[in-house]
Amino acid sequence: MKGQEAAFLVGLLILEVILFLALWLAGQIVYRKRSEERYSILTHFPFELVGEGVQASPLLRVLAVAYSSVDALCFAYPLLCGDRFLVINPLLILILALAMAKALATIGIFFVPAYHFKTHLLCFVFLGTLTVLSSVSCASAFLNLHAMSETIPTIFAVILFVFAAFGLVVMLNPKLSKWTQMNLEVGEDGSMNPIRPKPFPLAFAEWSFILVGMLIALTYVLGLGLVIISL
Repeated sequence: MKGQEAAFLVGLLILEVILFLALWLAGQIVYRKRSEERYSILTHFPFELVGEGVQASPLLRVLAVAYSSVDALCFAYPLLCGDRFLVINPLLILILALAMAKALATIGIFFVPAYHFKTHLLCFVFLGTLTVLSSVSCASAFLNLHAMSETIPTIFAVILFVFAAFGLVVMLNPKLSKWTQMNLEVGEDGSMNPIRPKPFPLAFAEWSFILVGMLIALTYVLGLGLVIISL
């Protein structure tokens, strides 16, 4: 049984990474054809990767939804392990609920353009808050598994608390309050052209939460898998 569960875990982790890489690589190709410039997480928003309006790529939108869904599915795994984690079932249900809400916020970040200020910023705030709460909840789950395996839960709890701290730093970045400010570049004709600073605060913060969110899911699933193997 442990072998089957380990194979399922590995498959889940590989699927999430493959979907993210497919989204990223295909998005790079489509964006360059569409905009004739290279896409960068330092200066470009996630919604710009998949496109907007009539320029939106159906394939990239499907990949964005699939990636977000699989990311949330990772957090459902421990609830399918019978009575192994029965002692923390309420916490596991909370973690899954946070993951599902985070998936919706992630989809919103990919689908809602930044010029729809209120909706886009609402998605960002939800994504950041849910990422931090998800990381803290997962860390708490590992701390409650200390009796099952002394070393493994502690290590993964510390890693997840580090992710949560990073999320707080990103959320509290004072530059986010001035994210619309641009740098000025002198053109060949002497005109002043606005360009995005590197990093562009809001765009970089959104990608930070997406990437950290994936790391949280991978850490959570890998840690629980190691706990099961050690039993």
